[in-house]
Amino acid sequence: MQFLIFDFDGVLGDTLEPLVKVNARVDGTDESTARNKLLSYYDKKTPHGKEKSPQDVEKWAKFYETLGIELHQNGYNLFDDFIKEISKISNAKLAIVSSANTIFAKQVLKQTHLDFTHILGFQDHHSKEEKVKIIAKDWGVDMNELYYFTDTKTDFWELENILDKTKIIGCAWGWQGFDKLNEVLPENQILKEFSDIHLVIEPKESDLIEKSIYLENLKNWCQRDSRGIVVSGCLLNGDKKVLIQRRSPNRRLYPDFWELSFGGHLVDNESIFEAIQREMLEETNLSLDKINGLIQIYDWEVPDSSRKDSDNHLKREFVFVVTTKSNLSELKIEDGKVTEQKWINLEELEELNKSDKMDEYIYKLLKKVLINNSL
Repeated sequence: MQFLIFDFDGVLGDTLEPLVKVNARVDGTDESTARNKLLSYYDKKTPHGKEKSPQDVEKWAKFYETLGIELHQNGYNLFDDFIKEISKISNAKLAIVSSANTIFAKQVLKQTHLDFTHILGFQDHHSKEEKVKIIAKDWGVDMNELYYFTDTKTDFWELENILDKTKIIGCAWGWQGFDKLNEVLPENQILKEFSDIHLVIEPKESDLIEKSIYLENLKNWCQRDSRGIVVSGCLLNGDKKVLIQRRSPNRRLYPDFWELSFGGHLVDNESIFEAIQREMLEETNLSLDKINGLIQIYDWEVPDSSRKDSDNHLKREFVFVVTTKSNLSELKIEDGKVTEQKWINLEELEELNKSDKMDEYIYKLLKKVLINNSL
């Protein structure tokens, strides 16, 4: 089950220019001034949500009521092609958390034929944080399971401390655009095209098979964004423990540190599935059984000290959870690169994390894998 929450203005509703006209009329200014004023609000950390004073809340309530009435009277379009992509997602719960006028938003959203369990606007609560919490409680899910789709930096700032940051997704067609969103979100968390939504939400196990369209689209996505591809794997055994390996002390990067089960770059004309098979066999001597899930997508850049002129310095790393069809007695250490291997559970991970030989990113990733697979 996917749990998807959407902002309305700029994400589902193409409302920027209509709102600029309304703001210009309300403020008695020209449209250029009104547009700059409107967009500047979303470009800085101003008090929002529950931080607003009662006076500010009252002021904003009157302002949103005026805007909502005029916007509804004048009319506006929806991003119909994005709505079509959302409709293709199976087994999902959908909701709206917005600052829009609740009454009018509900009327307009009827034409999408999407089944939103909640449409919460300004009249329901002035804080998006509180509205998201209401939905999570009603759905009976942990906050970290929620995706939130937005087009503004202010939404990210308001929600970054209560949601999994990797599940706050930007929409480049919205009010602030790609460049502004990229100031707070990595490229892989910004939808450039409507169909990109299928790349950023967690795939089903059936999407992660050999020659799948989904894995092919992941590769095409990287090529479109001019990023080299790295695959990493977290190998689980029958006891739901994950394999970790200690890098040898002579490695240039993170010497003697614990890392994931395996990982490496795609080679020429190799698919993502083939790369996982090859890297797993080379680094563990075990054969891939199946890919159980995609746990993380991470953009990074090769450090200057490690760069080669012929290499693509921008990388996109996909971290998969996998199992093996080999007998675990066949597990071997890759000579020269690894000095130790361990199968660990969550308690053992916490003990290892007390040492200075585990990077925080690796720790958080392993913890996510172990928690998700212990349920």
